[in-house]
Amino acid sequence: MRLLILILLPLTLTAAITPDTAQLAAHLKPHQGKEWIPTAAYRTLQSEYLRWIDNRLHSAASIESMNNELKQAGLFLPDPEPAGFLRQGYAGYLSELAIRPPQPPAGILVVEAGIYRGARCGLDVTAVLYQIKPLKKLAHFNATPADSDLPYSLSGLDIGAKDANGERIVATGWSVTNCTSMWNGKGIRIDRLETNKVDNLLARALDAQSTGDEEDFAANVQRDIVTFRYYGATGEGIILSVPAIARYRVVGRQTVRQSPIAQTRIGFLFEWLHMTATEAARWSPPDALKFRKEILASYKNSSILEAKIAICRDAKQTWEIGLKSPTSPTLHVVRISGTRATELRIAGVASTLSQSCATDKSPDGPTLATELPW
Repeated sequence: MRLLILILLPLTLTAAITPDTAQLAAHLKPHQGKEWIPTAAYRTLQSEYLRWIDNRLHSAASIESMNNELKQAGLFLPDPEPAGFLRQGYAGYLSELAIRPPQPPAGILVVEAGIYRGARCGLDVTAVLYQIKPLKKLAHFNATPADSDLPYSLSGLDIGAKDANGERIVATGWSVTNCTSMWNGKGIRIDRLETNKVDNLLARALDAQSTGDEEDFAANVQRDIVTFRYYGATGEGIILSVPAIARYRVVGRQTVRQSPIAQTRIGFLFEWLHMTATEAARWSPPDALKFRKEILASYKNSSILEAKIAICRDAKQTWEIGLKSPTSPTLHVVRISGTRATELRIAGVASTLSQSCATDKSPDGPTLATELPW
């Protein structure tokens, strides 16, 4: 009997659920099986969960032991799932805690903590940044600075080195986890990590395509330059996506768009049409801005994806791209100059293609989507 007690004792201790874990479970389980966790309730659960993680890390618990504890409390999805479970929804469950692979700068720990807010793909992830020695929580990030009813997963991250003021720039990419399309919502953030707070410098939605198993954004911070690489939309019905780039210089508390704004000609046209008028003026002559408004107006009630694009080019490599909406007889022609991505500019606008240009025989071929050197 004594031997049996000694054998069972470690198992009993391992299975014990601590009061704070039991409390977390008690707050999460009423939401399990529900269609959705409302924003206010979600933020309360998130705060409690982040405190739980913080307490465990400060007690030197490993991620593996933390996951074991959460699993014992019934907070992970059952594996295998029982019949009919999918129809109930995944709200109120957690994903396993994960540490992102090592990356510069050294001495920073990034923990990914996910809570399911709704259906199968309703996982909302929070990125929690820690200084390792001494252990100190620096900040946590979600996709949007304001509350959002969309669940996002972290899909790209880089952290800059400390500047002269001891501050860091953090670049993150995010993707909506709704499982409905490769074109679900996506966005990027640039934040300045200060001593006692986070200053959000940029939060921008992007028309980007999911890449499958890889992260949707390759984020890179080099001093005051932040670069995101991804696959972006083109606005054209056959060439759906091309390699794209979003590049910014951090100036004080502002972010300023930098060249190149695209890596292909079709991508450049798409960016020029969809950026703000102030930004568009930096890459085009004044008369092109009025023309730009006409183009956007002509596609207001029809998808630009249905536009027919014709291309021609002259000896100076100035390309003409003709846009024709299926709902309008008007032809809009945009002239793009530059042979390198950093040189791309709107050279002019017109209503007819130039006779001096030789029409490209394969307007839907690779030439328009060719990735240009910098």
